[in-house]
Parts: sequence; structure tokens; C-alpha cells
Amino acid sequence: KILDRNIHTLIEHKLDNDYFYLTLQTSDSQFKIEIDIFTGKISSMVCGQGYQGKLLNGLGIGSKMSEFTKADNNIGFDLDHSFFVRSPFDGLVIYAPVELVDRIYSATVDGKTIPDFKIETIEILSMDFAKEHFKDTLFIE
Repeated sequence: KILDRNIHTLIEHKLDNDYFYLTLQTSDSQFKIEIDIFTGKISSMVCGQGYQGKLLNGLGIGSKMSEFTKADNNIGFDLDHSFFVRSPFDGLVIYAPVELVDRIYSATVDGKTIPDFKIETIEILSMDFAKEHFKDTLFIE
């Protein structure tokens, strides 16, 4: 499943038989891209630990979530999906560490300060994909 053994970071691929997506990712999971086999469109890109790209004011993987929410007051925790998104939704998804999700959920519901964490995983969803899969939750007006 490795496409090219001569490049520094190996690229792996797999076909998803349930949803018909081609996934290409680095072997260390720093970067992953999912492509709809039928349309050829990118449905999502996921960046993990080790990825050096930045999103906003130099913030990205490794930044504290509190710094990110301070820099962008349109981002918040989505209770339907248990991840952070901007409002209005623009495709950006920031995942909290699994062990903190319940505490963040409770703090959000109770209107308390959420536990801080370093951002480890960011996903950017195509708007077409998001509208198809999350139209009843992320796109409510």
C-alpha cells in the first residue's frame, strides 16, 4: 500500500469500500487527504502532530486551544459532534483529545471555562461534503 518508497515521508493509500473514498496519508499521520472516488473532489484534509502549517496568526498544531479561541471568537465547541468549529461553519474542525471531550462538553453546557489543551488534530472539510453529511446540524440558521 505504499505508493513511493523513495520519498522521505512514505505515502500510504487505502480504499474505503463503504463510502467510496480514497485516503492518502503519510505513514506518520501528519497529513491525510480523502478523495471522493466518483467525483474526484477532496472531501477532507486532516493534519496531525508534526504538521507545520498554521491556520490563524501563527496558530495551529501544538498551539493551546485557549489561544486559538482568544484569537478567533467565532470558534466554539459543537455539542452535536463534540469538536470545535467556527460559526458560521467554514469547514474547519478542531478535535479535542478524547480524554477531555466529556469535560469540555460538560463545561460548555454549564457555561464554564473549558479545559485547555494543545491542538493535536485539525480537519478541513469540503463544504460540499459537510453540507451532505452535516446539513441538519452545522448549517442551521
